[in-house]
Amino acid sequence: MDEWIFSPDIFKIFLDVSPNYFLVVDERNTILYVNKKAKEILEKMKIDNNFPLNLPSSENEAVIETVISKDKKITIQWNRYRNFDGINNQICLWVGQDITEIREAKKSIDTLNYILTRVPGFVFWKDKNLKQMGCNDNFAKQVGLKSPSEIVGLTDYDLPWSKEQTEQFLKDDRKVIDTGQSILNLEERQRQLDGKDIWLLTSKVPLYEDGKVSGVLGIYLDITQLKEAKLTEEELKKTQYQLDGAKLISGSVAHEIRTPLATIKAGVQWIEHSLSKLIEVNREIAGKQLGVNAVLDQEIREIKEAVELINKKVDQSNTVINMLLTKLQSVNFEFSEFSEFSAGECVQAAIKEFILPDNMLNKINFNKEHDFQILGNRTLVMHVIMNLLKNAVFYILKAKKGEITVWLEHHGETNEIHFKDTGTGIPIQILPHIFNSFFTTESSTGTGIGLAFSKMVMESHRGEINCISQEGKYTEFILIFPQARQ
Repeated sequence: MDEWIFSPDIFKIFLDVSPNYFLVVDERNTILYVNKKAKEILEKMKIDNNFPLNLPSSENEAVIETVISKDKKITIQWNRYRNFDGINNQICLWVGQDITEIREAKKSIDTLNYILTRVPGFVFWKDKNLKQMGCNDNFAKQVGLKSPSEIVGLTDYDLPWSKEQTEQFLKDDRKVIDTGQSILNLEERQRQLDGKDIWLLTSKVPLYEDGKVSGVLGIYLDITQLKEAKLTEEELKKTQYQLDGAKLISGSVAHEIRTPLATIKAGVQWIEHSLSKLIEVNREIAGKQLGVNAVLDQEIREIKEAVELINKKVDQSNTVINMLLTKLQSVNFEFSEFSEFSAGECVQAAIKEFILPDNMLNKINFNKEHDFQILGNRTLVMHVIMNLLKNAVFYILKAKKGEITVWLEHHGETNEIHFKDTGTGIPIQILPHIFNSFFTTESSTGTGIGLAFSKMVMESHRGEINCISQEGKYTEFILIFPQARQ
């Protein structure tokens, strides 16, 4: 039995039926033995006596590609095993393995991995039990993993999605597996590692193995920016609708207010005209001592002051109406229509014309130093300052503390008006929205037009308006103007 097992003939038969290639060569690479499979490949390679591989002594592995026919190539990985006969001659056994299919499969896998790493979306696939089997780099990074290999075996409950989202994702996966039908272009939300949600456009398709559904493949894109752009477009339409409505009623409201103001104005003018005659009659009565009490000079002065005050208030009311109407129209000025005026005088005029509550009269501080010229529309800039005054007064009275400080600054190519109040301040979450049209807070009594109008005016002057604030401490608006150059 032992002699039969180690018989050279039996050993050669074993080598001939092996799927591998066997060659034995001497130290000069002369072929001493080949099995049947190696003989076939050597004939294809047109090799007779010498094996072409002659590696350095430090290497024992080589891969060569062999042309079998015009349309076919095979790839063989050869491994060298060295030994010595009794006379110290080196004998080498070369063992070859056909790795053509392995290499082609590796190429396919490499191609797939290349695509997955560069696809502009997130890819994952799961088995029938809805356990993760793999994903691309984008997906792994999104869920906080170092590499896609770490996803294997996890479930959606291990990922950052919310509980409700996870249950819905799994419900959709199960539907795809049970029905064999795809779910395409589904818009849905997904929780991220930072706790925020993003919008996805998701598609899921069934995976098949041997004709049966074996899992589900999903791919989705982040469409948050696109979704927010659509929402912004809808908000713009809503704002335009509100603006159109405001324009529609503004003329009617202005007319209804101006009519009684015009009557008051006419009455005041008649009083002014008649007052001079009354003063003369009063003097005659006082001089002739007719026994009728004359009106005292002090009383006459008070009547004059009252008439002047009524006149001033009527004019201010008309100014406010014009301001509101201007806010509701598009502000589009030609730069050539602007003229130069003093920033300091403009601020002083706005403060003087603004109707201040009695308890605010001594709480406005204006530093007139560093005055500069503005090239623009003086009335509109005054309206901006008066709007800032109105807001500051409201929040100072609400906080029951604070004062207003206004000053001027130069900065290279720009000049600035700083307007600061120490009232309630603006919450940090509200600050980015204060210049949006119709934006108001629950505590505000305004319409949300004032600051948006101010921003529009400043941009028409090739300038800008900025705001910095700390809630509970202060709010500071900065009006930035370019150097006045004709």
